[in-house]
Amino acid sequence: MKKGLKLLKRNKIVSVCYLFLLVPPITGVINMAIDSVDPWRIGEWLISYPDAFVRRGLFGEFLQILNLNGKQRILAIAVTQILIYIPLLLFIFANLKKSGFNNESIALALGPASVSFLSWDHQAFGRKEGLGIAALVFIAFANEERNRFRVIALIGGGSLLFLSSLFISEINLAFLPGIIYLILKNKKIASTVIKNLASFSVAVLSITFALLSITNRGSNKIASDLCNEIQTIGLDSSLCGGSIQALRLGIGDVIKSNLELFPLYITYIPLFGWALIPVMSSVWVKDNIKSVLAMTCFIAPLFILASDYGRWIFMFNIQIVICMFAMENTQNIFSRVRTYRLMLFIVLFSIPHSNLQLEEIIFGPIQSLIYYSDSAQDIFAK
Repeated sequence: MKKGLKLLKRNKIVSVCYLFLLVPPITGVINMAIDSVDPWRIGEWLISYPDAFVRRGLFGEFLQILNLNGKQRILAIAVTQILIYIPLLLFIFANLKKSGFNNESIALALGPASVSFLSWDHQAFGRKEGLGIAALVFIAFANEERNRFRVIALIGGGSLLFLSSLFISEINLAFLPGIIYLILKNKKIASTVIKNLASFSVAVLSITFALLSITNRGSNKIASDLCNEIQTIGLDSSLCGGSIQALRLGIGDVIKSNLELFPLYITYIPLFGWALIPVMSSVWVKDNIKSVLAMTCFIAPLFILASDYGRWIFMFNIQIVICMFAMENTQNIFSRVRTYRLMLFIVLFSIPHSNLQLEEIIFGPIQSLIYYSDSAQDIFAK
């Protein structure tokens, strides 16, 4: 009886903590929408096809077709940024509940490179990789479905979302190994031929789409045209920086500028190791080493192309976490760790988005809570 009450209390505490972690990023998106001046989190969603096809322009072109004014576009972006992460948050919580909120599942779900990352890093939530993550989750949900029609709908819908996401941001190609793994491992589709054909088709199409995006990086003219369009619909010219400004850069310039910063970012290595303890100590990784190596190969180029190392670590980790939960194989070292040590693992360190500084690592969660508290006050003040 006492054990049952203790477990019930633990479940409620973890549930409340999980909901608490969701408040900061959503508050941040609302505040971002009110200010409407973030050139990265807003600017990347405003890229469209002004005169010709350009990478990352599909969503902005959709907004263009709808003929929305500036404020309406900002609202549409904010709503989209929240909606694309809901499948992940529901999937993680559903699997936490299914596992009985055991330590190994909590470590996977709330570790510094899992859901907690979205809470501690105010620049992470709402980015375009959320589309690739949502696609992974839809295909993972298919493994739990009994109805064959819903299984096909989830795999088909997830695959289409993944392929579309490559025209919104080519970095979503990093999720291809996880997509293929989940399709091939689906227990509800008996035919190996169908699964092989589906995974092969997704692989060929996704690589083709990604290459099409990569080879159309943009130009000075496209960036200028987008900037003019942004100001025409009444938005601030500061949105012309960030992602839109990056359209002016060639891939050689991007790699060169990022490699110049590399000595600073080498300190991410211990953080990478710390954050990946739950997945790398798991039975799943040992049993699926080829898939993990494929995930490593697909995420590695991002570390050369951009300095958002925190995001790349999160993308790599969350892909593995989704696969582990989908296969119901979550056993890791935290099954033998006391609860207070588990809590320290979750809150003691954070992984900064980029521009690594010591205080951001050790006091990251505290700094984030202060930031979001200020954001909440700004929302009510406005």
